[in-house]
Amino acid sequence: MILLFAGLKAQTKVKWFVTTNTYISINGEILWGDLMPITLRVRDVMEGGIVTLDGNLPAIEALKKMLENDVWSVVVTINDMPTGVVTERDLLKRVIAKGLDINKVPLKDIMSCPLITIDPDASFGEAWKLMVEKDIRRIYVVEKGKIIGRVTRAGLFQKLLDAVLALASLKTLT
Repeated sequence: MILLFAGLKAQTKVKWFVTTNTYISINGEILWGDLMPITLRVRDVMEGGIVTLDGNLPAIEALKKMLENDVWSVVVTINDMPTGVVTERDLLKRVIAKGLDINKVPLKDIMSCPLITIDPDASFGEAWKLMVEKDIRRIYVVEKGKIIGRVTRAGLFQKLLDAVLALASLKTLT
């Protein structure tokens, strides 16, 4: 369980910590206060930069958009509805490796569908579990029927690593 220390001042850079006591030492200063349990939510770890393309466009357009936007997936729409996803792996396995013409193959023919989605208020753990169960590398965050972000395995791992490193840097009382 991650705990938030309610007594931290607004200018304190450390927001997250794990403790079994009601105090914490940050930069050598002991702070006292109430602890309240919280859960890290998908909205706290999601990434923006969602790129969408019409399913009738050729696969080369997905590659161009991925490179322009420094992303490795695009959401494919059919009749303006998000329907599937094309990733860099899809381009390699379903187009290049098969010797197909990347300038002619429509995205709708190589997309993975359906889109796997999650609510922004779902927990970090739920997102991780969903990716493991479905054996996927990314899930899209949907709020009020619109895609507002994505969560990737690499992104979740990085957030977890950041939290562990932040916690390891805290000095504790003995």
